[in-house]
Amino acid sequence: MGRVFAFSRRSFVAAMACGVALLASGWREAAAGPITFTITTSSVTDLDISAFVTVSPDLTQATVDTTGLNGLLGTLGSAYQFTNLGGNSNYTGTAVAGTLNMSGLVTSLGTGDTTLIITETQDGFGAPTGPSGELNTTVTGNFNLAGAGNSQSVNSMYGGGTSVTAGPADFSSTKTTPDSFNQAIGATIASFTTPYSLTNTISFTIPTAGATDTFTVNTQVTTVAVPEPVGVVSLSVGLPLALLAAAWKRRRGQAEAHAA
Repeated sequence: MGRVFAFSRRSFVAAMACGVALLASGWREAAAGPITFTITTSSVTDLDISAFVTVSPDLTQATVDTTGLNGLLGTLGSAYQFTNLGGNSNYTGTAVAGTLNMSGLVTSLGTGDTTLIITETQDGFGAPTGPSGELNTTVTGNFNLAGAGNSQSVNSMYGGGTSVTAGPADFSSTKTTPDSFNQAIGATIASFTTPYSLTNTISFTIPTAGATDTFTVNTQVTTVAVPEPVGVVSLSVGLPLALLAAAWKRRRGQAEAHAA
């Protein structure tokens, strides 16, 4: 009996320790998450540029040092230089939505590697919550001195228990004068879980020397509320009336008894 009790006690302690470890692991995952940026060119894939990124203490703002980034792009033989690049979010989300945004201004040198993909990611969002949701992204592109052959393409992604991608939002310039673009893309998240990540990816093909693209990518996820069962709604609506009727009947009975 004593051995059984000791074994049960050890099993209980082990289970508790395992549970605490899992909770701690989940907390760390939910708590992690500055906004990060990577670049992909013809010669590198998903190269982390965190060395050039300044993140705010609350993890909602990220600013890329374009001097450092442009130096790296030059070393890689890229055709692009940035005037500004950054992102922001409402990390770790609210009961209404989780958001991740990116914006910047890129210029083509006209020579060099014209393949460039910028990926922005933030992990550890804990809200909103719900059984299912929506991923929605608004994309803008403002080309100047571009024209035919110059384009951008955007995708966004929710990463939870399953990954859902929206896009692409493609834009090809058709004129050398200012050429603006605005498009909304979206996708349904059939199974929404937390913590989750949000990712924005933008790729450029801008071979024309001096052409610029001022862009924004604004992504948000929202959840779909679970409708209350009809029976519960009916009960909650009818209950006050039933209570009032019972109270009236009781008072009437008391009044009649007093009169008698």
